[in-house]
Amino acid sequence: MAKNRVAPLKTLTLPQLELIAALIGARLASHLQKSLQTPNVTFWSDSQIVLHWLTTSKPLKRFVRNRVDEINQLTGKSLWRYCPTNDNPADLLTRGISADIFLDNQLWNTGPSWLTNRVQWPTWEYEHVTPQTTTEENAGNSEEINMSSLQCSDTLGIHNVIDITHYSSYTKLLRVTANVMRFIHNCRQNTNRQTGSLSASALHDAEIPWLRSCHATSFKEEIENLKVIGKPYRAPDPPLLPKIRVEEAPPFSVTGVDFTGVLYVRNETGSESKCYICLFTCAITRAVHLEVVPDLSTDSFLQAFRRFSSRKSLPKLMISDNATTYLSAASQLKELFQSTSLQEALSMKGTEWKFIPKRAPWYGGFWERLIGLTKTTLKKILGRAFVTMETLRTIVTEIEAILNDRPITYTSSNIEDMEPLTPAHLLYGRRMTSLPYYDIETETGMASIQSDQSILTRRAKIQANIINHFWKRWRTEYLTSLREYHKTTGSNERSIRAGDVVQVHDEGPRLRWKLAGNDGLVRAAKIKTVNGLTTRPVVKLYPLETVTSEK
Repeated sequence: MAKNRVAPLKTLTLPQLELIAALIGARLASHLQKSLQTPNVTFWSDSQIVLHWLTTSKPLKRFVRNRVDEINQLTGKSLWRYCPTNDNPADLLTRGISADIFLDNQLWNTGPSWLTNRVQWPTWEYEHVTPQTTTEENAGNSEEINMSSLQCSDTLGIHNVIDITHYSSYTKLLRVTANVMRFIHNCRQNTNRQTGSLSASALHDAEIPWLRSCHATSFKEEIENLKVIGKPYRAPDPPLLPKIRVEEAPPFSVTGVDFTGVLYVRNETGSESKCYICLFTCAITRAVHLEVVPDLSTDSFLQAFRRFSSRKSLPKLMISDNATTYLSAASQLKELFQSTSLQEALSMKGTEWKFIPKRAPWYGGFWERLIGLTKTTLKKILGRAFVTMETLRTIVTEIEAILNDRPITYTSSNIEDMEPLTPAHLLYGRRMTSLPYYDIETETGMASIQSDQSILTRRAKIQANIINHFWKRWRTEYLTSLREYHKTTGSNERSIRAGDVVQVHDEGPRLRWKLAGNDGLVRAAKIKTVNGLTTRPVVKLYPLETVTSEK
């Protein structure tokens, strides 16, 4: 009885495919054991890496670990043995064989010649495959490897690979080391191979591992005393809301801008194309304006900005992310927001552009929250629908009206209370999604249209009084409600100072973090790294100190 399976569409390594084959064999054997009541089963595999995975106690990648656990559960105490590739009957079909040879093939019909004689069964040594599986196993454990390299054990270092006593001069040692490093690079890279004479940079790179090895052996105690598990600097209490958030001003005078992730729409030919939603939000009224743009280019954004400023208002101040926190299209957004042509176009209109600190998206919380609401609403409306660009624009405009009708003050359950304040009240004097009020005369059934100057002036004053009434509610209800979320602890000690050497938080392993060295309370700092000056919030900076300095 045999069983096979087509390789998955997802690209897998050959050892992973061999592991899937072992899993299929284990499932088949489990079925036969239950049906035929066979007590003992011996499993054979020609993959030494798979056999190593089945017997190792080291941590494995999730893909491998899940399948190894299932195999061990199915096979129980059954023995897995090694079968040489040339004696594996399964390879006849996986590699292909002609029909004439297949009919008379004894390996397929009876198996290997040594199968019936246990004395001749091939043996497999566990230690022989350990070096072959090191890279495969430790691919997902880079952080653990890097942490172990900090221990600076005498068994580690380049001095255990190259014997320094065999070379009479330091220059010769560096040239040998550079050639060894070039050989390793060429073995790993099929393209961009290094040839020719050694350059000065190659010799400099060869000197670095020797310096590290010397530091690890000569300053072992000092390196081990470096504290790399400390906590970051504590952020002080949240500051008072800036003036741009609480100062009464025309809507969209201070505007935050952000982009959603990529959206896919159907174009005229029926194929798939990308688009994005550009969100403009007022920092004062919390109103939003949404624009669908085809890409993240400067021209597309400027067109969206012109439509926004023509329909709403020309802002005095624009605030945005600095684009380094985006994982998708980060380079395009960075080029967009820092484009010279964009800055010049906005400056000519009298608009100033500011950026929040890098790696601190909470500084732009007043637009990030609305980005989340936009995505949630869009997902609930569209679901998995594949719409056109025109349909998406219509839906996004409707979402804009819904978001501008959301309450920003307390919503009472008593119908006699005033309806909650919304951004649309501050923009238009009424809610957008509710029907306007008509003064219907009983005699004619229709309101008479009057264009007298006094009537128009009176109506304009009434409209202004309504808007002023809503702004008064904005001051008394909305602003006072913001105090509920402002909590203080009283612990505002100044913990970071100019000249401090710190570690800069990054998404990678901690050992790869960069080194870098201030209103009275410091919440963000300008730091200097090997890549130049940049900004970071203090909660992303870790003090670098030794254990002895704390005593």
